[in-house]
Order: sequence, then C-alpha cells, then structure tokens
Amino acid sequence: MTLVLLWKNSADIVVIADTLFSSGGRPGLEIGPKVFSVPIRFKTFEERSETHICSDMGFAFAGFTSAGQATHAIASAGLQNLAGPVGSACPSVEEVARYYSRCGTYVVDEMRRHFASDKYRFEGVVFGWQSDQAVAYTFELGINSDGNAASHLTHLDFNKHGLYAIGQGHERVQDFIDKSGSTGKQASPYDALLSVIADKTIPTVGGGIQAAVAGRKGVELKSVLLVDETGMAQGGFMGADMGRLGSVGDLTPINIEPVVLARTLKVGT
Repeated sequence: MTLVLLWKNSADIVVIADTLFSSGGRPGLEIGPKVFSVPIRFKTFEERSETHICSDMGFAFAGFTSAGQATHAIASAGLQNLAGPVGSACPSVEEVARYYSRCGTYVVDEMRRHFASDKYRFEGVVFGWQSDQAVAYTFELGINSDGNAASHLTHLDFNKHGLYAIGQGHERVQDFIDKSGSTGKQASPYDALLSVIADKTIPTVGGGIQAAVAGRKGVELKSVLLVDETGMAQGGFMGADMGRLGSVGDLTPINIEPVVLARTLKVGT
C-alpha cells in the first residue's frame, strides 16, 4: 500500500509519500517509486517535425503496486506521443487525470480478465500547474456491480481542506492532526506521515520519503531535507541512498532545490 499526502504551499502543491513496497503485509522494497513526473509532448498532423513541449505534470498512487505502475507506464507513454491538428493546445490537468483514470480501469479490467480478484484496487492523483495555480484531481479504482473496473474523478479543493491524504492510514493522519491541534501544538504533514510509519498496525506504510512539487515550472521531483525537532537534518532523494547509485558523468541525479520537511512533534505526542 502507500500513504500519499498533498497540501498547498502558497500557490504550489507539495506531494510526499512513503517508499515501502510490500507483499502479503511483509516489506519487499523500501525504495519503491510511487510519485512520478509526467512529461507531455505532442505533434500536429500538419507539422510533424515540430514537437510541442507542455509543462510536466505529476502522478502518485496508493494501492496495488502492479496496477498503479502499469497505469503510469501506459498513460505516460501515451502523453509523450500525442498528436492532433494545428492549433491544438496542451491538455489540462483534469484532462490528463481523466486519461490516467481510463488507463487505470483498462489495466484493472485486464488483470481481472486473468484472475477475477478485487485486490487490484488503487487510488491515483494527478497534479500540475494550470491557470496560475497548482491543481490536483484524484480517482479511485473500484469494481462496479457488473464486475468491471470503474473510477470517479474528484477535484481536490485546498480551500476546503488544507491537507489531503490518500491510501492506507489516511484516517490515522486526520486523527493525528486533530489530536495535535487539541493540545495546542501544530503538527506538520511530515509529523503525520511519520506517525503512520511508526504505527505497527499499518505495516504497509514505511521506508523513506519521496516528494514532488507542482509549481509555475510544472512538476518537479524533489530531494527532501528532513529536519527533526532538534534541528538536525538529513537529505535524501526518492528514498534511495544516492551514494550507492553514484554519478552520471560529471553530474549527480539529485534535485538541488529540496523540499524541507520539518518535524515539529515527537511521534506519540
């Protein structure tokens, strides 16, 4: 499973998730990618030699790993090979979210064609920059009464809710935020995610933390700078040990503008 948190930071949307892949309730991989950038490119039928580059969007998922990853692979490939008549515009975040949702229903239906199980469910969220602000849409893949995959798209209204949580442990996040508020202490989203990771009754959320930001430049995957309640900090990128991965020529695969996640509470307070 996964826990994905989204919140507004000024006009931007910040997205974080844990990095644990599990199977049968047991840890399998603690550097599992669940937050992705989504490049969008298109050509026109009349001007085939020119590629139009749109702002990158983002996708994150929580739920059945193979279904979420297959959905992203198929949707992302399609979005990098769009075509249309002259005058075509870059798709909106809502249009991309609907496309991801359709890809997801296709993937889940295909999985169920081979083995009719309900375990392939997952939740997805697509986010990006649109009309001078970052926006996000979520969809949940379920099974309808006919036994087919179905999903419903929802716009996330950050004026109504400052923080959204999807995936396993989302109720625990709200409970943690409410309890910290009743004590007069302001919990951060990082505190909330750590509280779920520390909860032994939710063994499918864990590992490290990965992050992305939807801003004016589009969506960027970010390194994270984790700051504890004493002010000590440590960095990371996509939950992986970048020292083991090494450099790419003269360059290092790490975003140099990290998301700073500050821990303000001790878990359990």
